[in-house]
Amino acid sequence: MADAHPRVLHEYKHWILDSTRWEDFTPRDDDIVIATPYKCGTTWMQLIVGSLIYQERSIHDTLAEVGYHSLSPWLDMARAPVEETLAALEEQERRRFIKTHLPLDGLIFYPEAKYIVVSRDPRDVFMSLWNHHTNWRRARLPEAPPSELDDMHAFWRDWITRGTFQWESEGYPYWSNLRHAQTWWRYYTPLPYS
Repeated sequence: MADAHPRVLHEYKHWILDSTRWEDFTPRDDDIVIATPYKCGTTWMQLIVGSLIYQERSIHDTLAEVGYHSLSPWLDMARAPVEETLAALEEQERRRFIKTHLPLDGLIFYPEAKYIVVSRDPRDVFMSLWNHHTNWRRARLPEAPPSELDDMHAFWRDWITRGTFQWESEGYPYWSNLRHAQTWWRYYTPLPYS
């Protein structure tokens, strides 16, 4: 592992994502941060971690009782009031497990926390994202992505060749999937180049 802790290099602000929401977060020594790109097994990993933390009862019973977003909040989700998310985290008495979709270059790194990073083959990510994207379009949500992306082939071309942020080379109209894995990979297995 690299000696120096990573630092924030980019601010990710998107209609779904806001990296600045971590600035008021107070970490605990036993926090677990589940860091995944979108459509890469986030919920699956949250259920695994939740099952380990809540061993004496079914994670499904626990989720039904307290609600999924209360149990493992997505701190960088731009659409939820940050004060409520931080308050929900502060109230938790058990070991906390927090979801993020941020690449490491946009996330404040807390050395006392434990990080679980999950990735997935980009082709699988794309198909899952396409299904998610088209469901948003069909629901006509006001915050849905651009309507010109209603053709899967056009969506693929943009997603694999165009970035949303100037430092990205793919991921449009969301944010980069490959860069997420790259930022974590470089920290945990430093390469001889920067």
